[in-house]
Amino acid sequence: MAYQRIRQPKLSDVIEQELERLIVEGTLSAGQQLPPERELAKQFDVSRPSIREAIQRLEAKKLLTRRQGGGTFVSENIWKSFSDPLLDLLSSHNETQLDLLEARHAMEGISAYFAALRGTDEDFAQIEACLGNIRTAQESGDVEAEASAVMAFLVH
Repeated sequence: MAYQRIRQPKLSDVIEQELERLIVEGTLSAGQQLPPERELAKQFDVSRPSIREAIQRLEAKKLLTRRQGGGTFVSENIWKSFSDPLLDLLSSHNETQLDLLEARHAMEGISAYFAALRGTDEDFAQIEACLGNIRTAQESGDVEAEASAVMAFLVH
């Protein structure tokens, strides 16, 4: 029996995947500045060249942008490229609107199930606080405050 050699991933690949995960899940939000390379290297316990290589690849993917002398930031328009084709499709094909609603209905239900199953006490406290803010805004009749409270709820 012949065994295949197991290839260890490069540190920069692991760092790139972790930063990408943080961006996609929203922990690092659009426009947010990343810590300096030396701080990231300390946090990841790796060398600066590994950090630099990971950041360069994320720049190539247009997930990060660098400003000369100003730092590295999560790109502002990450989701724009995803939403434009979808909005075009929805606006021109009525049947896709129904398909999207059906898909959302299915995904939101299963997402709520898993959120309830895996949520922490801190998660539930945050949800309760958001719902309280929505309720307060509704009771005061402040539509703008209600809209902001609903958006804050959806983001969390």
